[in-house]
Amino acid sequence: ARAEEVRQRQLIENAPVPMLIVEGANLRVTYANRQFDEVLGYGCDEVGEIDNWWPRVCPDPDYLQQVLPHWREYMIHVLEGQHYYSPPDVRICCKSGEFRTFTMQLNMSGNIGILLFFDLTERLLAEQQIGELAQLNMRVIDETSSGIMVLNHDGELVIVNPAAARILGAEVADMIGGNLLNTKTAYESGLRQLS
Repeated sequence: ARAEEVRQRQLIENAPVPMLIVEGANLRVTYANRQFDEVLGYGCDEVGEIDNWWPRVCPDPDYLQQVLPHWREYMIHVLEGQHYYSPPDVRICCKSGEFRTFTMQLNMSGNIGILLFFDLTERLLAEQQIGELAQLNMRVIDETSSGIMVLNHDGELVIVNPAAARILGAEVADMIGGNLLNTKTAYESGLRQLS
């Protein structure tokens, strides 16, 4: 039994995600794995009970007031054995002062549980950068003097720049959603040669 316990502890210690072992309804932290220390920077003794830890990792009181109700509602559902409730995504201030966003998932078995921290920071940054790139692409398309139209696989216009609409004597809003494979749409949009 002791060997099994050591093996389980090693699995948690070497897990690729930050983890805390917690006890009781107040989620008193009894163990923090290596990833928790490396990524968040806090030791087990610095966390104590999760409720007491919140003001330290969410120093903005307005943000804390947004996050805490969702966390507490989630925690109540988990403690009642209702695992269908969505875990919260929380922007946490690491000990280094860096902010990272985590999905915090709690799994309880009786009085003992594991709190997992899934780091979303890089994914959210990538999504933001993709969004910014898409906006830049749309500005370039809108500002070019050449007519540009983009169709989806069904021939439906999904992008029409102002130059294309001007060349065809139409309004952009009237062209979006039109199907160039439909001869009526082609005729009305000024593309009579397609009909």
